[in-house]
Amino acid sequence: MSYGLIYIIPFASLRNEACIVEIEKEGFIGEAIELTGSVSPFTVAIEETDFIYTPLRLSTANIRIVGSDYLQSLFSTAYQQYRVTFKRDGAIIWCGFIKPELYTQDYSSDKFELEIECISALSTLEYIRYKADSSRSFVSLWELLSKCIVSSAGKYESVYIPRVYATSKEDYAAGNNVLEVMQMSEQDFFDEEDEAMSLKEVLEEICKLLNWTVCDWGGYLYFVDADHTGEYYEYTPDLKTKIKGRVPNELIIQNIGFAGNAHSLDILPGYNKVTVKTSNYPVREIFPEETFDAVVSIGERGQIYPEPFNVNPIKRGDTMVRVSQTPTIYKTYAYQVESSSARDIYLGSSLCRICLYSMEEQPDGSYKANITEFSYDNCIRINTKEKQYSDRTNYNIVSLAAGKEVLSFIPSLPCSVYSGGAFCISGMVAQSNQIENHAFSSNIGATSVLKLVCKLQVGNMFWNGSNWTTEDTTFKVSISPQSTGYASIDNTKKLGMPYNGLNGYLIALPDTPIAGSVKFTMYTPEYGNDVVAVYIKDFKLTYKKEDGGEKEDNNSDRYYENVVNEDYVNELDEIEFKISSYNNDGACYSKVLLGDNYLTNNLYSSIVDKNIRPEEFLIQRIVNRYSSTKIKLTQVIREDKSLTPISILYDNFLVGKKFLNIGGEIDYCYCQFKCTMIENV
Repeated sequence: MSYGLIYIIPFASLRNEACIVEIEKEGFIGEAIELTGSVSPFTVAIEETDFIYTPLRLSTANIRIVGSDYLQSLFSTAYQQYRVTFKRDGAIIWCGFIKPELYTQDYSSDKFELEIECISALSTLEYIRYKADSSRSFVSLWELLSKCIVSSAGKYESVYIPRVYATSKEDYAAGNNVLEVMQMSEQDFFDEEDEAMSLKEVLEEICKLLNWTVCDWGGYLYFVDADHTGEYYEYTPDLKTKIKGRVPNELIIQNIGFAGNAHSLDILPGYNKVTVKTSNYPVREIFPEETFDAVVSIGERGQIYPEPFNVNPIKRGDTMVRVSQTPTIYKTYAYQVESSSARDIYLGSSLCRICLYSMEEQPDGSYKANITEFSYDNCIRINTKEKQYSDRTNYNIVSLAAGKEVLSFIPSLPCSVYSGGAFCISGMVAQSNQIENHAFSSNIGATSVLKLVCKLQVGNMFWNGSNWTTEDTTFKVSISPQSTGYASIDNTKKLGMPYNGLNGYLIALPDTPIAGSVKFTMYTPEYGNDVVAVYIKDFKLTYKKEDGGEKEDNNSDRYYENVVNEDYVNELDEIEFKISSYNNDGACYSKVLLGDNYLTNNLYSSIVDKNIRPEEFLIQRIVNRYSSTKIKLTQVIREDKSLTPISILYDNFLVGKKFLNIGGEIDYCYCQFKCTMIENV
């Protein structure tokens, strides 16, 4: 976005610091107008909560102007239309946007105080939907954080990230960035109706997983870990460059000084129980379902016909009515064959609805269909042979060449992590030897050869018919055809295989996860000499976990809970994770990869110097912090540049107590901060 400066509001603080509020408008070109601030031109309120592990702690701001201009041009209809930046002595202290669709002002005086409400740059992420490339793939948590920060369009000097997690203790010592190797499927950010999450929700879920709180402060963006007393890394706002590190500083309230007397002390009760729910987003049918709703009759040569094929069937035997369709999910293929005949010849695949029936001879010698209305099957039709006429009586048969693509998918197939179970290809297949009307076979024996030639790829791994390999390869799915009608894809499941209810061509998955987008392609089938068309219906690729034990098929949400202190009456609200670790949950979009494996209880935390599971670690943190009462202290102190969200605060009159800064209200003209603090463990 390109912004132009439209208004400025300069003022001086009590410390005689040069302050200025800049208001920019998207796409504005022109001269900036200077406005007059009120006695308190600019204040900021940092959202505060008694629960330390709240994932987002955002801020709002108020601009107050004195004058006779209602500035109705600042009425905002978009979330990032007017950008507000507050600077002190040239340094950016706060950045956000005028709150959209809000305008209420005095209308009784010639001169009045105009108050404009603003929201922080991060708050505008609520209005921005997550967007993925055409192929939804895996994305790292680091990339997601960068996407959120950049999309907020905030002017941050830099970003602070706590150095807490690693893949191992050795990896932590090496200073490697674990968030770059923690990945997940982008599909997790889209629901079953394909509605995308907002970027604010994405940011919130990442912070929940890591037990962090994000907040903007003094022109910087902080990801705060309330239990971390070690190093924070400082990065450029795009997260591409690490600048340096710093550790939380310690400050004494009395040394900062007071700027008012509205002080208070509260005792915060603890909690008796905490529950963390991981909201699983399981991968269900891997092949999306073709609806077959929009019936569009398409002729052999591509022209649109108003009625089905073969409405004048042959007099006796099996015949067929076929309605071809334009696919929306399946991708079909048509190959033109060089022809000396008067018409073009196309071989390949199409989507169609078919009705098979017979003509029965009547006593008077006429023929009548043995049905009174069409009953259709939804099919994929592969046309393998056709007649090529050289004149009205002479012809030869042309065939679909081997290795031609006949089926794939228009939308991307699921990108997830798969292990400890099996894929299953199932469906019903029929074949035809009647080249004129493609009715099903009437004289092809059950021993005829019919194999579907397929390719299945997950990430960089391919199934070769017996195991997974990195070599690009195909495999064959067998069908034992009946003399007429449909036959099921051959069931390769053997007695004792732990996949109850799964029937079809089984593809066992390794215990080591394979991850990536599923890619499926079908090629020219292997068929008998007499076969001219193959019909496939109810075609599915499904995934199932192994039965029993730890790998029992259970895609439901998982709960972690613990008692904090039975003596208390307050139960903490249930905490829901939409990004979570893997705990034998099956193929889920919501599960995180840690390197080449799942994130389970294998994430190293420097806070406890051992591996943890994020959900259980949050419960452990809450038990440690809220099993006893805590002091909440509110004091009006001087606004101090050295005070940050990671500072440790002390009060000389509360010996042995240390506090965390959790927010409050700042008046930058009067250099006053009404600071809310909660006792730290």
